[in-house]
Amino acid sequence: MPEAAARIATDRAERYVGQLCEHLGHLGRMAVLHKGMPRMLDVEHGPSGTFVRFDQGTWHLEAAPGELVVRVSAEDSERLERLKSALASRLTTIGRRDGLAVEWADRPTGS
Repeated sequence: MPEAAARIATDRAERYVGQLCEHLGHLGRMAVLHKGMPRMLDVEHGPSGTFVRFDQGTWHLEAAPGELVVRVSAEDSERLERLKSALASRLTTIGRRDGLAVEWADRPTGS
C-alpha cells in the first residue's frame, strides 16, 4: 500500500487537526461537485492521533510538540496523489496566516 508522510513545523498542531476535522464536512460535499475528490467515511480520534477514512484511503493526523505529523495511505499511487493533494490544499488554506506548506516524503510499500 503506497504511503506518504510530512512533518509540518507549527506550534498550533492541535488547532490545525481540529480545523481539518471541521472542514471535512465541506470536503465531503465537494466530492459530489468535483470528480476525483475523496469521499469521507468516518473520523476516529484516539491516543495515537486522528484517523480519517475515505473511500480512497486514509489520513493519519498527529499533533506533536512543535509539529503536525501527517501520513496518507491508499490502495494505489493515483488514489494516494488525490488524498495528498486534498490534505495539502486544506492545510495550505487553513494555515495561510502561518505559511504552512506540506512537503511530502513518499514511503515505499511495507516500510
